[in-house]
Amino acid sequence: MRTEHAKQRTTSTGRELKPNVRSMLSAEELRQRPSRPADYAAENQALIALAQELASSPETILQKLADTALDLCRAHSAGLSLLEDGDGKSHFHWRAIAGQWAPHLNGGTPRNFGPCGTVLDHDAAMICSHPEVDFPYWEPIRPVLEEGLLIPFYIKAEAVGTIWVVAHDISRRFDAEDLRVMTSLSAFAATAYQTWLNLNAVQRVASIVESSHDAIFGEDLNGRIISWNRGAGRLFGYMAEEVIGKPVTILFPAVPPTDEFATLERIPYGDRIENFETVRQGKNGGRVDVSLTISPIIDPNGKIIGASSICRDISERKLVEMRQQQLLAELDHRVKNILSQVAAVAKSSYQGSLTADAFLQSLDGRIQSMAAAHTLLSQNGWKGVGLDVLVRNQLAPYVNGTNIIIGATDMILGPAETQAVARVLHELATNAAKYGSLSVPNGRVSVTWDRRSNGDAASLEFVWREFDGPPVVLGKRVGYGTDLIRNLIPHELGGEVDLVFGTDGVSCRIECSVDGTNCYRGHSQK
Repeated sequence: MRTEHAKQRTTSTGRELKPNVRSMLSAEELRQRPSRPADYAAENQALIALAQELASSPETILQKLADTALDLCRAHSAGLSLLEDGDGKSHFHWRAIAGQWAPHLNGGTPRNFGPCGTVLDHDAAMICSHPEVDFPYWEPIRPVLEEGLLIPFYIKAEAVGTIWVVAHDISRRFDAEDLRVMTSLSAFAATAYQTWLNLNAVQRVASIVESSHDAIFGEDLNGRIISWNRGAGRLFGYMAEEVIGKPVTILFPAVPPTDEFATLERIPYGDRIENFETVRQGKNGGRVDVSLTISPIIDPNGKIIGASSICRDISERKLVEMRQQQLLAELDHRVKNILSQVAAVAKSSYQGSLTADAFLQSLDGRIQSMAAAHTLLSQNGWKGVGLDVLVRNQLAPYVNGTNIIIGATDMILGPAETQAVARVLHELATNAAKYGSLSVPNGRVSVTWDRRSNGDAASLEFVWREFDGPPVVLGKRVGYGTDLIRNLIPHELGGEVDLVFGTDGVSCRIECSVDGTNCYRGHSQK
């Protein structure tokens, strides 16, 4: 046989075969051999069966084509070798094999080093015999390739694969009739492969659509739903069978946004709508914030036949945005409130100070007290502060051994209560440090409180007592601090304050309502 191969070294297109490829021969050699008679009836019947298979089961058409080539050419094996985009068309993939080589299904050969690649390089049908002579990786393949007929096929003028038949021993040799039949089948192979590729592409897209977390559905030009993925079912609560054929307006709220229909009217004109934020309604009547992308569905003739919609649930994002707006509004309110308080404190501190240094010292202390209360609130997310923590925080600069006694059952104060009590504590401690018990080594201060419940309501009774301080001189107790102690709690919390400058020391009793949800935190003692 190899002597015969030396006879034909040009292809049917006139191209010279590569001299170093000994296992390949132009298929023109087949025309020199005795040929069996044509069996057009069997061939026509086979082509009809292929056409029916292509129409009814396109996913199996490649295997049906290999089976047909095997039967019509009375080969020992037959199949298709295909170039695919998945690996950059670097290998031929055996996606359909019939006959003795069936176990090699999904195997393949390199595009640039093998019989099929040689066929595509020469752009012509060729005969192959014992390819292991030129391509060593063929050596272990069994049964051996005694003789093979390989025909290229094309999609849009590009060679994309070969259809081939193989004889594994010398009992079968191919002829011109086999070349004619295989050339006919190669034309069908192109259609079959294109259909197979399209089917795979459609299946991939369908899989992506079906598995998408987003709601994806299609509608016709009459606005009726024609497709519905699982994501749409999750978002809106409808099963596919409940909505197919129904108007898409079942997803609209009773009163759609004013610009909704004007936007949708653009679809029949081929416009694409991207990231249109609107509202839809689920099966349970609940409203869903969505980002909507709508694209026209166009048929092969370029005619718009419907629209595809992708709905992405943005409810969580909307909630975050609303919360951010609330936080910004709350922050704006707090900042304005703080600035107002600071301005009032600055003005009152100035009016109550005899010197600039005294003014700066009192102003700094009061602002530091306010800042400390704000820090505690921030650390607790502005949900409240334990009264024990607040008292110890405000009195920390004045603690010296056992000069301050704190004994009470802890409780939580809300933000307004925390800020008001902190300012009062600061004034009490400052006055005690200047004029009272904290101004002498042996002076002491006792801070106690109690929480009283009355159904859902609760009240705080807070008591400040000074002991062993210097004699009280009333004239030195008049000023901004005294005025704040007496009036801030009634003004801010609606409570009562009883401030007494007794001969044995200052006492201050505060009563005010607190949030009924506040709870005990254990007993504190210092």
